[in-house]
Amino acid sequence: MRKYKDYLPEELKKYKEFIAIGDTVDKQFDKLETDKRRVLLNGFIMTLDDYGCTRWEKMLHLVRRDSDSLEDRRKRILIKFLNQLPYTEKRLREMLDSICGQGGYDLKVDISIDCVHVKIDLGRKNQFQEVEKMLEDVVPLNLWLKVELKYNTHRILGQYTHRELAQYTHRQLREEKLHGNNNR
Repeated sequence: MRKYKDYLPEELKKYKEFIAIGDTVDKQFDKLETDKRRVLLNGFIMTLDDYGCTRWEKMLHLVRRDSDSLEDRRKRILIKFLNQLPYTEKRLREMLDSICGQGGYDLKVDISIDCVHVKIDLGRKNQFQEVEKMLEDVVPLNLWLKVELKYNTHRILGQYTHRELAQYTHRQLREEKLHGNNNR
């Protein structure tokens, strides 16, 4: 971006008054450019910054937790927007895809026993409560809803050697996504 002094004739560039004016004007234009970028990015949920998330959380009456990352806050805002009718299985999958990512969950709808079962990938456990609340809001009350984390199983852990697994606690082996884990 060109600076104020670039527009001045050569004769005026040597006066400190014009240089001072230029510095002040340049700072204001830099701030204006930063604000313009911020407004543009805060126009979309997935690019909200801290300021944008705070404003949306206030408008939507969402509570921010200390442990929330910026991404967690964006997802919570997105979930609030996704709660729109109709709630078909296809729409439910779209909602889960936008929160957990494609393949970040398992969904089983069994109408014969009136059950909706969702297992969320361990890599998305920070969104677990939001997903659970969203599902409670959208799944019809006549269907039994079960939401749980997709814990590591023997089949998944079987690809590792005992030595590789020995560095983890039992809880970590069960509840954390391991490096190289293909649990999707």
